[in-house]
Amino acid sequence: LSQDKVSNIIQNQMISEFEKIAPDIDLLILSDFSYGVLTNDVTKELIKIAKLNGLVIAADSQTSSQLGDLSQFSNVDLVTPTETEARLELKDQVSGLAFIADKLRSKIDSKSIIIKLGADGLVINGVKPDGALLSLDALPSFNLNPVDVSGAGDSLLAAASLAITIENNLAKAALIGSLAAAIQISRIGNIPIEKEKIISLIQK
Repeated sequence: LSQDKVSNIIQNQMISEFEKIAPDIDLLILSDFSYGVLTNDVTKELIKIAKLNGLVIAADSQTSSQLGDLSQFSNVDLVTPTETEARLELKDQVSGLAFIADKLRSKIDSKSIIIKLGADGLVINGVKPDGALLSLDALPSFNLNPVDVSGAGDSLLAAASLAITIENNLAKAALIGSLAAAIQISRIGNIPIEKEKIISLIQK
Protein backbone atom coordinates (compact mmCIF):
# COMPACT_ATOMS: atom_id res chain seq x y z
CA LEU A 1 0.00 0.00 0.00
CA SER A 2 1.21 3.50 -0.81
CA GLN A 3 1.94 5.90 2.01
CA ASP A 4 1.89 8.95 -0.27
CA LYS A 5 -0.44 11.77 0.70
CA VAL A 6 -3.70 12.03 -1.21
CA SER A 7 -3.96 14.96 -3.60
CA ASN A 8 -4.96 18.44 -2.47
CA ILE A 9 -8.18 18.02 -4.45
CA ILE A 10 -9.18 14.97 -2.42
CA GLN A 11 -8.12 16.62 0.84
CA ASN A 12 -10.32 19.62 0.08
CA GLN A 13 -13.22 17.34 -0.87
CA MET A 14 -13.01 15.51 2.46
CA ILE A 15 -13.00 18.77 4.40
CA SER A 16 -15.89 20.17 2.36
CA GLU A 17 -18.05 17.04 2.74
CA PHE A 18 -17.44 16.89 6.48
CA GLU A 19 -18.32 20.56 6.87
CA LYS A 20 -21.72 19.79 5.30
CA ILE A 21 -22.62 16.95 7.68
CA ALA A 22 -20.98 18.21 10.88
CA PRO A 23 -24.08 20.12 12.14
CA ASP A 24 -26.12 16.91 12.02
CA ILE A 25 -23.83 14.51 13.90
CA ASP A 26 -22.54 14.09 17.45
CA LEU A 27 -19.20 12.31 17.08
CA LEU A 28 -16.13 12.40 14.86
CA ILE A 29 -13.84 9.34 14.89
CA LEU A 30 -10.48 9.80 13.21
CA SER A 31 -9.12 6.31 12.57
CA ASP A 32 -5.80 6.81 10.80
CA PHE A 33 -4.11 3.79 9.25
CA SER A 34 -1.23 6.07 8.23
CA TYR A 35 -1.49 5.57 4.47
CA GLY A 36 -1.75 9.22 3.47
CA VAL A 37 -5.48 9.94 3.79
CA LEU A 38 -5.51 11.87 7.07
CA THR A 39 -2.80 14.41 6.40
CA ASN A 40 -1.93 16.94 9.09
CA ASP A 41 -3.81 19.63 7.16
CA VAL A 42 -6.95 17.50 6.80
CA THR A 43 -6.88 16.41 10.44
CA LYS A 44 -6.42 19.99 11.65
CA GLU A 45 -9.40 21.20 9.60
CA LEU A 46 -11.67 18.31 10.57
CA ILE A 47 -10.95 18.87 14.26
CA LYS A 48 -11.55 22.62 13.85
CA ILE A 49 -14.92 22.02 12.17
CA ALA A 50 -15.89 19.40 14.76
CA LYS A 51 -15.15 21.79 17.63
CA LEU A 52 -17.13 24.59 16.01
CA ASN A 53 -20.10 22.20 15.91
CA GLY A 54 -19.67 20.87 19.45
CA LEU A 55 -18.80 17.32 18.41
CA VAL A 56 -17.02 14.76 20.56
CA ILE A 57 -13.73 13.83 18.83
CA ALA A 58 -11.98 10.47 19.17
CA ALA A 59 -8.85 9.36 17.37
CA ASP A 60 -6.33 6.61 16.81
CA SER A 61 -3.26 6.31 14.59
CA GLN A 62 -1.88 2.91 13.65
CA THR A 63 1.79 2.11 13.69
CA SER A 64 2.89 -1.26 12.27
CA SER A 65 4.69 -1.48 8.94
CA GLN A 66 4.03 2.26 8.65
CA LEU A 67 4.62 5.05 11.15
CA GLY A 68 1.64 6.77 12.76
CA ASP A 69 1.55 10.25 14.25
CA LEU A 70 -0.50 10.68 17.41
CA SER A 71 0.58 14.30 17.79
CA GLN A 72 -1.68 15.38 14.92
CA PHE A 73 -4.69 14.62 17.16
CA SER A 74 -4.06 17.46 19.55
CA ASN A 75 -6.88 18.65 21.81
CA VAL A 76 -9.36 15.83 21.17
CA ASP A 77 -11.63 14.05 23.64
CA LEU A 78 -10.30 10.49 23.40
CA VAL A 79 -7.22 8.78 21.98
CA THR A 80 -6.75 4.98 21.99
CA PRO A 81 -3.17 3.99 21.11
CA THR A 82 -1.47 0.69 21.80
CA GLU A 83 1.36 0.68 24.33
CA THR A 84 3.85 0.44 21.44
CA GLU A 85 2.33 3.44 19.68
CA ALA A 86 2.32 5.49 22.89
CA ARG A 87 5.96 4.68 23.61
CA LEU A 88 7.03 5.46 20.04
CA GLU A 89 5.28 8.82 20.20
CA LEU A 90 7.12 9.69 23.43
CA LYS A 91 10.37 7.96 22.43
CA ASP A 92 10.27 6.23 25.82
CA GLN A 93 10.68 2.47 26.09
CA VAL A 94 11.45 2.24 29.80
CA SER A 95 9.03 4.30 31.90
CA GLY A 96 6.05 2.74 33.66
CA LEU A 97 2.60 2.77 32.11
CA ALA A 98 1.25 5.32 34.58
CA PHE A 99 3.93 7.80 33.53
CA ILE A 100 3.49 6.99 29.82
CA ALA A 101 -0.28 7.48 29.95
CA ASP A 102 -0.09 10.79 31.78
CA LYS A 103 2.78 12.13 29.70
CA LEU A 104 1.09 11.23 26.40
CA ARG A 105 -2.23 12.75 27.46
CA SER A 106 -0.44 15.95 28.44
CA LYS A 107 1.66 16.05 25.27
CA ILE A 108 -1.26 15.80 22.86
CA ASP A 109 -3.68 17.61 25.18
CA SER A 110 -6.31 14.87 25.04
CA LYS A 111 -9.03 14.77 27.67
CA SER A 112 -8.91 10.97 27.90
CA ILE A 113 -6.57 8.18 26.87
CA ILE A 114 -7.08 4.43 26.67
CA ILE A 115 -3.81 2.57 26.17
CA LYS A 116 -4.39 -0.90 24.70
CA LEU A 117 -2.21 -3.69 26.10
CA GLY A 118 -3.42 -6.61 23.99
CA ALA A 119 -3.91 -9.74 26.08
CA ASP A 120 -3.13 -7.70 29.21
CA GLY A 121 -6.19 -5.45 28.78
CA LEU A 122 -5.86 -1.67 28.98
CA VAL A 123 -5.12 1.33 31.18
CA ILE A 124 -6.98 4.62 31.24
CA ASN A 125 -5.95 8.17 32.06
CA GLY A 126 -8.01 11.32 31.81
CA VAL A 127 -9.49 14.50 33.17
CA LYS A 128 -12.92 14.80 34.77
CA PRO A 129 -15.42 17.41 33.46
CA ASP A 130 -14.48 19.63 36.42
CA GLY A 131 -10.82 19.53 35.41
CA ALA A 132 -9.65 17.15 38.15
CA LEU A 133 -7.29 14.36 37.12
CA LEU A 134 -8.70 10.84 37.11
CA SER A 135 -6.74 8.18 38.95
CA LEU A 136 -4.98 5.76 36.60
CA ASP A 137 -7.08 2.64 36.26
CA ALA A 138 -6.86 -0.65 34.41
CA LEU A 139 -9.10 -3.33 32.96
CA PRO A 140 -8.14 -6.91 32.12
CA SER A 141 -8.82 -8.50 28.75
CA PHE A 142 -12.28 -10.10 28.69
CA ASN A 143 -11.29 -12.73 26.13
CA LEU A 144 -8.15 -14.73 26.84
CA ASN A 145 -8.73 -17.18 23.98
CA PRO A 146 -9.00 -15.06 20.83
CA VAL A 147 -9.97 -16.65 17.53
CA ASP A 148 -8.99 -13.68 15.33
CA VAL A 149 -7.60 -10.43 16.75
CA SER A 150 -8.36 -8.43 13.58
CA GLY A 151 -10.49 -5.42 14.38
CA ALA A 152 -10.09 -5.54 18.16
CA GLY A 153 -8.66 -2.03 18.42
CA ASP A 154 -11.16 -0.63 15.93
CA SER A 155 -14.05 -2.14 17.88
CA LEU A 156 -12.75 -0.68 21.13
CA LEU A 157 -12.31 2.76 19.54
CA ALA A 158 -15.81 2.79 18.04
CA ALA A 159 -17.65 1.48 21.10
CA ALA A 160 -15.74 3.58 23.64
CA SER A 161 -16.20 6.71 21.50
CA LEU A 162 -19.96 6.19 21.26
CA ALA A 163 -20.16 5.56 25.00
CA ILE A 164 -18.22 8.67 25.93
CA THR A 165 -20.40 10.72 23.58
CA ILE A 166 -23.51 9.60 25.46
CA GLU A 167 -21.97 10.00 28.92
CA ASN A 168 -18.64 11.64 29.72
CA ASN A 169 -17.42 8.72 31.83
CA LEU A 170 -14.08 7.25 30.78
CA ALA A 171 -14.33 4.17 33.00
CA LYS A 172 -17.69 3.16 31.54
CA ALA A 173 -16.50 3.92 28.01
CA ALA A 174 -13.39 1.75 28.51
CA LEU A 175 -15.53 -1.11 29.83
CA ILE A 176 -17.92 -0.98 26.87
CA GLY A 177 -14.99 -0.72 24.46
CA SER A 178 -13.29 -3.71 26.07
CA LEU A 179 -16.45 -5.79 25.79
CA ALA A 180 -16.78 -4.87 22.12
CA ALA A 181 -13.18 -5.93 21.51
CA ALA A 182 -13.77 -9.21 23.35
CA ILE A 183 -16.75 -9.97 21.12
CA GLN A 184 -14.84 -9.06 17.97
CA ILE A 185 -11.93 -11.41 18.63
CA SER A 186 -14.23 -14.32 19.49
CA ARG A 187 -15.02 -14.96 15.80
CA ILE A 188 -13.22 -14.95 12.46
CA GLY A 189 -13.41 -11.74 10.47
CA ASN A 190 -13.84 -8.07 11.26
CA ILE A 191 -17.63 -7.83 11.21
CA PRO A 192 -20.11 -5.42 12.86
CA ILE A 193 -21.02 -5.96 16.50
CA GLU A 194 -24.67 -5.93 17.51
CA LYS A 195 -25.43 -3.77 20.53
CA GLU A 196 -27.49 -6.61 22.01
CA LYS A 197 -24.32 -8.69 22.40
CA ILE A 198 -22.64 -5.95 24.41
CA ILE A 199 -25.75 -5.51 26.56
CA SER A 200 -25.89 -9.27 27.14
CA LEU A 201 -22.31 -9.31 28.43
CA ILE A 202 -22.96 -6.36 30.73
CA GLN A 203 -25.97 -8.13 32.23
CA LYS A 204 -24.05 -11.35 32.99
